[in-house]
Amino acid sequence: MKNLKKCIGFTLAACMILGLAACGSTDDSGKTTTESTTTSTTAATTAATTAATTEAAKEEKPYKGTEITIWGENFEYMFDEDGNLKNALDSNAVIYAAIDEWCAENECTWTGIKGRDANALMAAISSGNAPDFYLGNNSFPSYPNMGLMQPMDEELAETMAEKYGDMYIELMKYKDGYYGAVLPWTSLGAIRYNRTMMEDMGIKTPREYYEEGNWTYATFKECLKQCTTDEDGDGVLDTRGISIHGFAERIMPAVIVNEDGTISSTLDTERSRDFYQMLYEAYSIDGSITDANAGLKKDGETYIMMQFWQVEPYMLNTICYTDADGYAIETVPVPVWKKGDTEQSASINFCYMMIPTGSDNVEAAASLMDYIMECGIKGMDDATEGLRGCEFEGLKGSTEWSAQFLKAREKAIQEKNTPIYAMPEYDSEWITTLNNYFDKTAYHMWLTCPSVDWNLTSNGKYKSLWTMPSATSIAELAPVHQAQCDTYNNTYIYE
Repeated sequence: MKNLKKCIGFTLAACMILGLAACGSTDDSGKTTTESTTTSTTAATTAATTAATTEAAKEEKPYKGTEITIWGENFEYMFDEDGNLKNALDSNAVIYAAIDEWCAENECTWTGIKGRDANALMAAISSGNAPDFYLGNNSFPSYPNMGLMQPMDEELAETMAEKYGDMYIELMKYKDGYYGAVLPWTSLGAIRYNRTMMEDMGIKTPREYYEEGNWTYATFKECLKQCTTDEDGDGVLDTRGISIHGFAERIMPAVIVNEDGTISSTLDTERSRDFYQMLYEAYSIDGSITDANAGLKKDGETYIMMQFWQVEPYMLNTICYTDADGYAIETVPVPVWKKGDTEQSASINFCYMMIPTGSDNVEAAASLMDYIMECGIKGMDDATEGLRGCEFEGLKGSTEWSAQFLKAREKAIQEKNTPIYAMPEYDSEWITTLNNYFDKTAYHMWLTCPSVDWNLTSNGKYKSLWTMPSATSIAELAPVHQAQCDTYNNTYIYE
């Protein structure tokens, strides 16, 4: 419609010019003397019209002709050798469809650079070849601290916080600045379990405890114990509670982030002492926790009933599903310390969006960041077929690639979700409860810090945490872990 109005306007202007030319003056001999005047008028008008059109185009599409360079860690695994997207259901795929649409809308182009090496990024910036935009994981606040990223304009940070929520901007605060935005998806710590087997065995399920407000370390330990059985008495366990793998970082984050940005070890606290005592008793005394990195399947002859899992709360098939053996698999938040304790969990792999130092296209990069955020949030809602109630428009399918992606994504979502909706155990209210839990605790889940051990139960040097009483193990290990936190603080926080 806008283009049509412009065409009509230019046609009328042209008619007026021709009309003026036809009404030119005459000299005393009756000859028309319009040639030089008409030529001059037409040239001036054409120049003015061209300038106005160019200026209008710049105002409407200020980034037209710009080439955006994007440094992306995820380029390494998102595409195959031929540049084709590997998985339409991968949340990060939405990012690239959003980039494609934004560039087409703004009549600009983009180039992706695969990179996880901070030194390579530093070299690019130092040589005057800084990328315009950065996408990556586990690079905050180390990259801002190294001077590789620049803070956002304060007004932009406020606008994005108002539009998308304070949390996803606050997560990117470092010292006195805001360094970008966090996409509202990540792998969140939770527990999933075989609901069918527990019900058949007469075991109270984690969900039942949770809905009573009594899903605590104590009831979790009891549930693990009941899940550990030798039904035929042959000395070989038929079922077992859970694997040690991923235990600590999912339930009891190894560090906390303080208000001033510093971090502290959580080991030498009352909560941790109770947690690791529970872990020690379940592993070393009850035998309900195994070393095997397995869950919801057999480890030899023993079926592992529960599993710590990195749940993607925007995908139904990671929250509940029926497995190949027909068992209903259900997800529950991690247990809390005791009744009334603050719900808290841990997570990994937030996707950070930042603008590198030396970017030649800061405003364009900020506009792109905003569009990716909108499409990302809408993508979460699409994956649950509207359960999250998002009001953003999101991806439009306005490019050939994004249209193909949306079609493939819709098909994949339906294929995954249809059997879930058909499950007798499916409960949309429970899914909403889980989503609310993840939304509420997402800020507290940002507890992964560079150079600090956070995966304590997958690290052999902390093995005494589950092989010795907590009073002994924590007295030995807490100073070691706090020293790592002190090194982090001195490197990234203090001047």
